[in-house]
Amino acid sequence: MIMAAKVEGYQAKFITLEEALSDAKKQSAKLGTKLSVIQSKTIFYVDTNIVVRDWETLHAMYENGKKVKA
Repeated sequence: MIMAAKVEGYQAKFITLEEALSDAKKQSAKLGTKLSVIQSKTIFYVDTNIVVRDWETLHAMYENGKKVKA
């Protein structure tokens, strides 16, 4: 039986897209999970929750430190 480590949710806020992309890459490699970079108004979020609302924009998704969607 293979046991997978449970990853708790991760969320961070940033003012610039560049900061958010850098953090998403680093944290997805560190946590071994998929993270999305979502813009809501003027704030950029790095989040394990990949739900994008109508007023938000998905900029990128990272999985294990690699960009999987731009």
